Amino acid sequence: MLQYAQSEYTQSELTLLPEELWERHVLTFLDAPDVLNFVSTDKEIAYGLSRRATLWKGLLQRDGGVLDPIILQPPLRWEMLKFHFVLQSQVRRLRTAEWRPTSSKRINSPTSREGHSLVCLPPPASTASNVARSGERLVLFGGFCDDDGIHILDTMQSSSSSNKNVAQPPDLGVWRESTMEGEPAPFCYGFSLTALDGNRLLRFGGFRRAGYSAVCADLWLLTLTDAPSNDPSQPLQTSARWEMITCNGRVPMGRGYHTATFLWRESRYLLFIGGMTSRGSHMDAAFLDTHTWTWIDLPKQYFLALLSNGPSGRHGHSVLPHFTKKKVKHRNRLVLFGGGSGMDLLRSGVDNSEVWELLLPNSFEEGNNGVIDPDVWKWKLVHRDSHMSPRQPDDQNDMGHRLSWEECLCLGRCHIGVKISPTNALFFSGSGRPYPTNGVMGYNFETDEWMRPNITSPFKPRARFTAAGAYMCRGGWFIAHGGYSSLASNSINDMCLLDLAPQLKADNELRQYPLAFSAEALQNIDEEPQDPSPQEQARLGFGDDHFMHVTVLSVETLRDALGPVDEEDDGPESLHVLFNLLINAPTPEYRRVMALHILGQERDIQRRGRPREGLTIPHDFIMMLASIVEGRGMLSQDMETFRNAALLETGNQQS
Repeated sequence: MLQYAQSEYTQSELTLLPEELWERHVLTFLDAPDVLNFVSTDKEIAYGLSRRATLWKGLLQRDGGVLDPIILQPPLRWEMLKFHFVLQSQVRRLRTAEWRPTSSKRINSPTSREGHSLVCLPPPASTASNVARSGERLVLFGGFCDDDGIHILDTMQSSSSSNKNVAQPPDLGVWRESTMEGEPAPFCYGFSLTALDGNRLLRFGGFRRAGYSAVCADLWLLTLTDAPSNDPSQPLQTSARWEMITCNGRVPMGRGYHTATFLWRESRYLLFIGGMTSRGSHMDAAFLDTHTWTWIDLPKQYFLALLSNGPSGRHGHSVLPHFTKKKVKHRNRLVLFGGGSGMDLLRSGVDNSEVWELLLPNSFEEGNNGVIDPDVWKWKLVHRDSHMSPRQPDDQNDMGHRLSWEECLCLGRCHIGVKISPTNALFFSGSGRPYPTNGVMGYNFETDEWMRPNITSPFKPRARFTAAGAYMCRGGWFIAHGGYSSLASNSINDMCLLDLAPQLKADNELRQYPLAFSAEALQNIDEEPQDPSPQEQARLGFGDDHFMHVTVLSVETLRDALGPVDEEDDGPESLHVLFNLLINAPTPEYRRVMALHILGQERDIQRRGRPREGLTIPHDFIMMLASIVEGRGMLSQDMETFRNAALLETGNQQS
């Protein structure tokens, strides 16, 4: 705490101190929970200091937060800055998360695929023109499918409210396909797609034919260009152009399911590590200068350091950068997680959950000048493979450094690993042998310890691997798309959204949420949210003006999604009995409880790794149950109940 807190000053005298002094000490000494506690200790301090936009902007810059151009436009709004600070503080803590179904027509997913890429492009630096987009953009391309289009999903600040003191989550629009200029890039899967800036992406490697054959080392540059739209309410018109890049230097070996990571903070030097070929997996490293388009031949001592005493050959791993804010020598590093060996995804090799770090010099120039420190440009093992000695589920010891057998699946081949803050990473899905996972794990770079967020939602996506994923900073959302289910032996066509700060935002992305936050927003993050009454649900999002956001489900629709069941099985937990209890529930709330119970049975099935006899639940039926639990869907007989509740609430407000 501040040094004045233990001084002889009284509280009334402390409020007389200049706000600039308070701001300087808050930025210097207090972490996120203490900041929110401090600004709520005194009414005068809360009114003055908490409304200083420079304070929240400084806190975001101090903690490495992403500053969107939309919130930096003058005049600075302290409400928006404070909201982004609280949002990113919750994301860094990663105490709780919530899956949100997105299987609506508003977010229509591209076709099913696996081995593709999903990249989140940052918002542009300028929003002066109507051509410039104001939010983040998801770009989806490629994979094992017959679709060579570029699919785009733009986000924009929701404009459903004019209240300046209310912040709103970004509005997810609809997927749209860009207009192709020239010939598209050839078919490929297992490649890497890296954002060079807000409009350019670089594709490298991959397989051109089925059976993990025709591996390549081609470089293709994708450039996206936005054109003005005649209707401001419609998405931008975007054109895409592919260009094959011919580089100087020795072309590296081809590979698929590798990693591509920028070294240091500037987006110039790109390092490709590992990958798979038709002969097996390797740990070859390739170094590309994206400014001069030159393959850099590493000096012999660097090359030997990258290959010796390091990770074994692997594919489907992830490599994430960890850079300290201060230029402390030997602390800049790349961290490698998991992966698998072999020459295909399902029939050879083994997975592992190792964690390695590659220590880097502070700059490439330092390395070129011959400053070779024995501690840099070398691999170091951070965590051994937990498969060798997995943590038991009831073992609470050494949870930060050891994983259980099921948790190891999140680091298996073709998992998704993304950075969600300067100090944290998130891992989802992965492995295909003996079966994939839908688990979620976190990692703290500062302590090198694992994090286990509490997933509060009853809905869970299908288990998968070789999916694509990205993190959207503005909404605090992790997005996953597609993948392959080795249990069902088919690719997946869905998009899953994991809310990493669920208690800050409402259930519907179009709903408003006020900025009256305090320290409780961080301290009570593990508390289960209270279920609203039908009247409260009507007031919050199910009035007459909002019925278009609710999917009306009939009993026949549910029965068709469920498919045939064994009606002779009259056991208390049989699917036949549970379904009848669901559709014959006396009230909408009781129906929601039954849907939640059936989803809980499905979650137990996935945890055990094998379906229980008589209780194999189709995915479409799970999605419908999840929509009932989430309030995004209801049976037709419940619609009148909620409509009457909405009218009753409206009449009470008017009277």
